[in-house]
Amino acid sequence: MSPQRLRDRASSAPVASCVVSGGWRTSNKYARVVADRSLPERQLRKGIVSDGGDTSRSRRFLAKLLRGEAVTVVAIGGSITWGQGSTKGSNLDWSSRLFAWLRASFPAANHTLLNRGVYATPSSYMSLCVSWHVPPDADLVIAEYNINDGKGKADEARMAHERLVRQLLVYPKRPAVIELLFYFPPKNFTNEVSPYRYHGDDEMGVLAQYYHLPLLSCRALMWDLTTVPNPRPEHTWKAWMADPSHPNDIGHGYLADMVSTFLTQIMDNLDRHPSEAADDEAAAAELVPPMYRGNYPAKSNACLMGSHFKPLAVTTNGFAWIDEGTADKPKQGWVATTPGSVLEFVVATNVVPGTGSGSASVAAAIVYLSSYEHMGQAEVSCVEGCSCQSKTLNGHVVGRGTQQSIMLIEPSRAARCRLRVKVLSDTSSGEHKVKINGIIVSERSGWLARQDLEIEPLRVYET
Repeated sequence: MSPQRLRDRASSAPVASCVVSGGWRTSNKYARVVADRSLPERQLRKGIVSDGGDTSRSRRFLAKLLRGEAVTVVAIGGSITWGQGSTKGSNLDWSSRLFAWLRASFPAANHTLLNRGVYATPSSYMSLCVSWHVPPDADLVIAEYNINDGKGKADEARMAHERLVRQLLVYPKRPAVIELLFYFPPKNFTNEVSPYRYHGDDEMGVLAQYYHLPLLSCRALMWDLTTVPNPRPEHTWKAWMADPSHPNDIGHGYLADMVSTFLTQIMDNLDRHPSEAADDEAAAAELVPPMYRGNYPAKSNACLMGSHFKPLAVTTNGFAWIDEGTADKPKQGWVATTPGSVLEFVVATNVVPGTGSGSASVAAAIVYLSSYEHMGQAEVSCVEGCSCQSKTLNGHVVGRGTQQSIMLIEPSRAARCRLRVKVLSDTSSGEHKVKINGIIVSERSGWLARQDLEIEPLRVYET
C-alpha cells in the first residue's frame, strides 16, 4: 500500500455509530474507528506475548476511557518512537496512529497524548531524565527500547531499563506500563544457530514477567509470516522495514495495531468483569525488590537537555545554538566546527544528596553527538568553582551511525561549577564538528555506567 493511501486512511477512517446494546464494541455511547488494521486480528494477537498476568493497571486505564474521562498517554523510546523510518509529515509513525485511534474511539474528553521519544537514546538516558519527559499524571506509558538497549543479558543498559520501569510504576497515578518490542534480524541470518533469539526480546521478556508488564513483540507477530520457506512479498523483512533497525510506514502500523489490539482485549475483559476495588489495590501494592540486586533508581537527578541546557552557557566562542531536527522533533545543541572554539557553561553539582560544596565528587555526564563522519574532538575540563580530571571527548566513532553519546566526568560538589569544552585540532575523521546536547548530574548509586567504555551504554543502531 502506498504512503499516500496510508495517510488517507489515517486521516479519514470512518467512525462507527453503533446502536446495538451489549458491550463496548456495540455501544452508541463510544464512537469507535472501524478496524482498518494492517493484519487480521488473529495474527495481531500473536504479537501479544503476555498481558502481564496482572492486568489491574491496564483495566484501570481503560475503565477511565469507558467512563468518558480524559487520560494522559505517553510514548517513550528511541528513534523508532521518535518516528524514524516513517514518511516525514505523514503521521504514520506508530504513536501518531495509536493516538488517532484513541481520540476517535473515545472522543468524549480532551486527552493528553504525548510522544516523548528521544532519538538515539536508550534506557540509560531515560532512567535519569524520565521526570523531564513523562508528566506525573500519566495513566499509560508505552516503552519502546528493545533496539536501543541492545541484546546483552546483564549489562548497564538492561539494568537501566529496570530502574526506568520501577520509576514509572510508582508514578502518582500508578500508570499502566506496556513493553513494546521491535525486532530486526541478524545480518548473517542463515549463520545464526537461533536467529529468533538474536536480539534482546528474551531479556526484555524476563523483566516484563518479573514486573507483570504486558509484552508486545514484533518478533512474535511476524516470525511465522516472514520465515516460512516462501513468504508472501508483503511479509518479507524488507517489506515492513525502512532500514536494518527501523520500521517503515507498514512496520510502524504493526506496532500501533498491536497496542490497539491489546487494549481491545482488555476492554473485552472489562465487559465480562467490570472494574473493581481490587484493581486499585493491586496497582497501589508495594514493588518487589529489584530483579538485579540493589538496582534501585537514583533519588535525585539534574537532567539538563535541549532548551534547559541552552541558558547555562556563559561563553560561546565559535559555538552556535543549532536545531538539526524539526519543530515537533528537535535536535538541539551547541555546535562548533572550528578548532579552538570554546563553550563554557555553569551547572550546580550539589543538587544530589551530599554535604554541599567540597571535594566529594558526583557522577555527571556530558551528552554529545557522535557519528562515523564529520565529528571532531574536544577537551572537557572544570575551570571555576569545582574540580575534575580533564578528559578528551571524541565524537568520531567508526562503525556506528549518528547517535547521542555520554562521557562520564566526576566534578566536585559546587553550587556553581563552570565547565569548558574546547574543540581540539586533533581529529580522526578529518573534520572538527562538536555538538554538546546537555549534561546530566546524578547520585552515583543510580548511574552504574562503565567508565572504561564511556559510550557503550548508549547502544543504538541509527544510520
